[in-house]
Amino acid sequence: MCGFTGSWNSTAPRVVEQALKRIGHRGPDDSRIVSKPHFEVGHCRLSVISPVANCAQPMWDEEQRHLLVFNGEIYNYRSLRVELRELGHTFLTDGDTEVLLHVLIEWGADGLKKLNGCFSIAFIDTIRNTLLLARDHAGINPLWYAWEGDTFLFASELKGLALTNRPKINAQALNHFFQYTYCPVADSIYEGVHKLPPGTYLEIPKDTAPQKWFDLAATFNAPPLEDDFRTLLTESVQDRMVSDVPLGAFLSGGMDSSIVAALAAKQVSTLSTFSIGFKDQPLLDETDDAKRVAEFIRSDHHAFKLTEADLVEHTERFLTHLDEPFADASSIAVSYLAKQTKKKVTVALSGDGADELFGGYTKHRGHALAMKPGNFLLPKSILKHIQTSREGKWQNTVRKMQRYLEAAKLSEEERYHYWARFSSLSTVQSILRGSIYQAPYLTANSQLNNVLFNDQALVLPGDMLHKVDLMSMRYALEVRTPFLDQRIICYANALPPKEKYNAKIGKLPLRSSFADLLPASVFEKKKHGFEIPLESLLRGPLSKRLKALIETDVFDGRFFNTVAISAYIQSFLEGENKYLSIVWSLFVFSEWEKNEASRFKSTADHV
Repeated sequence: MCGFTGSWNSTAPRVVEQALKRIGHRGPDDSRIVSKPHFEVGHCRLSVISPVANCAQPMWDEEQRHLLVFNGEIYNYRSLRVELRELGHTFLTDGDTEVLLHVLIEWGADGLKKLNGCFSIAFIDTIRNTLLLARDHAGINPLWYAWEGDTFLFASELKGLALTNRPKINAQALNHFFQYTYCPVADSIYEGVHKLPPGTYLEIPKDTAPQKWFDLAATFNAPPLEDDFRTLLTESVQDRMVSDVPLGAFLSGGMDSSIVAALAAKQVSTLSTFSIGFKDQPLLDETDDAKRVAEFIRSDHHAFKLTEADLVEHTERFLTHLDEPFADASSIAVSYLAKQTKKKVTVALSGDGADELFGGYTKHRGHALAMKPGNFLLPKSILKHIQTSREGKWQNTVRKMQRYLEAAKLSEEERYHYWARFSSLSTVQSILRGSIYQAPYLTANSQLNNVLFNDQALVLPGDMLHKVDLMSMRYALEVRTPFLDQRIICYANALPPKEKYNAKIGKLPLRSSFADLLPASVFEKKKHGFEIPLESLLRGPLSKRLKALIETDVFDGRFFNTVAISAYIQSFLEGENKYLSIVWSLFVFSEWEKNEASRFKSTADHV
């Protein structure tokens, strides 16, 4: 994967060169800019397939009419090249970039449906005077855009947009952030700055809004596919192992990553695998499970143990690298894992996406249980006075029970958002001024599929995939996701819900299709969230900075109720764990705000 930035319809000198430097971490192998009177495009390259000079970007066609920059990989580029040659196209390189260029020349936006891959694209036709932006079906690769006056800007990261002025804060996105810990697609923390939604394209100047080329909703209403799931996933893993640089796999010891790693290990003589744990937090440590799987599949395994010092260091790396407020604390562990993994390989396979496709989270079983007539509900009074924590086994069990009891009697939509939020509506309402906004709720064909639909449309691109891209590309590590192959998404979503998960168990197709691939213990293992000891971090090494927020002026009175904010922080520091999420979100926002103010001041000084 790589990074790019550009301006279109520019009538004044831009700062694309500076913007490209801000995202240079995405592509340390090469950096180039094309400047024309009407547009400017910059690209930084991470060389993975055909790492030779003639595959560099921005890439022109032979007639110097069409120009392409893209971030990602096209896994079926070889078969597409054969098809294009039959139509008269000729090629000068062996890479996927030139194939993608000719796909768009031949078929335009319709060609997106032919692609098997992950990508964000900017494609210019200098004769038609058009710019086509496009993003892959699942939102694996990011793409931001904005209008600044008459100039259209686009980039792989928000910090890569060549903005000269800091936009206004988007009150609705701010509201969403404090509820969900992220700003959902296509929301942005800034007014007028957007993320191109997954499976869409935008052609400038023709389109005023993104157009769908992949319809996620339709996949839930399609007839079940006759494909064999094991064959599909095996082929998907094989596709994602095409690389001219060292490749490995993340391995937590859980079902999803273990299946991917086991399939990958069959394709090479020795597969490198990587796991992460916590030296002083056994409840959050899965490295022993990962080691057992690695021994079974005979991989060259590397286990990394974070210390408190590592957590503090990568908390700082995480906070200074944010595009917009983003409070998924597991990003800190991903940052450490990515940095260590990059020392060995440039590409890593992951098990991301299986939970959202096949109902693997506790909340999915909770939704199924809540639908059962007369499901047993303990009186809330039994549990409500018990102190909860994610860092203790019993306290975490009580926390989950409390959340289930609170949500079980709600409506379908209310229950989904209750479990999707990290802070309650009442808590968010107490710290923010103005209206409260809830993310939209999408409907497919049944309540259980509705839950998966919303996870795939909101949580996956807004949180999970954003986290992995942000932290892995910080170290120029490309992460590939076999479960999010378009064919597998279509296969999974067409299955009847009862064949995916129920109130007792999730990910049924994985269990039935791969039972012989790994030890039974892998499939019996309880779901383990990828979490960090956040309470200990905030009450320990970060406590002084957290206390300082009580007196800070970073929380603008236009948006925030500073009295409530101070009360939550003080209560948390005194031992009240139920305010952990809102306090962490406030801490993240304050750090982001200070960094953004400094960044735009530097931009203004440079201009």
